[in-house]
Amino acid sequence: MITPAHRLFSPIKLGLGLGIVFTVLGCLWPRQALAHHFMDGSSQVGFGTGLLSGLAHPVIGIDHLSFIVAIGLITLNLPRFWLVSASFVAASTLGVLIYLRFPGQSGYETAIALSVILVGTLLALRSSWSGASQTLAMGIGLGLLTGLAGILHGYGYGEAIIGTQTRAILAYILGLAIIQTMIAWGSHTLGRSLCRQFSAAQSFRYGGISIAGVGLLVLLSHLSMG
Repeated sequence: MITPAHRLFSPIKLGLGLGIVFTVLGCLWPRQALAHHFMDGSSQVGFGTGLLSGLAHPVIGIDHLSFIVAIGLITLNLPRFWLVSASFVAASTLGVLIYLRFPGQSGYETAIALSVILVGTLLALRSSWSGASQTLAMGIGLGLLTGLAGILHGYGYGEAIIGTQTRAILAYILGLAIIQTMIAWGSHTLGRSLCRQFSAAQSFRYGGISIAGVGLLVLLSHLSMG
């Protein structure tokens, strides 16, 4: 028989393992390369480099990472919860394409930070949702929110595109889709385990407050630099 402690251990072990892998990669990779997401200074890069850059960007960007984790947590017990994360991933791809067509727009960093604050606040209030109709309405609202936010986050991803070769750009987009899906589903799985161990209301409340706090810090950072 698998005990709740054992069910909790597996996703935590997976999360720690991924965290260690990316931490080691970050320590071993030159700082100037990491600042450009695995860019080596040349515009002629291949599929592998583009893929690595796409895999790295949402992980080393604390605002992007926090938003995706919030998506995984806030969709607990929602019907067809995967549609919310899929909406974000698809919209972020659209955001990257928009950047390629209209680069250099300003203000999106602030909008991204605000989206993190908003989703963190909604997560903190998650336990107040009750009733099938209200849950369905909130699920639809979340889908729209993550779609709009996905475009903003995707535009931010676009700024880190390396190279001009089509295969590198496609690899970058593929890496983004893979890692974002993994983070969202991983945090959703971990959230289910946490809610079995602790109060769901407390898990939502403290998780939401933490994520909103990250968004606030990022927002203040952008405002101070502006």
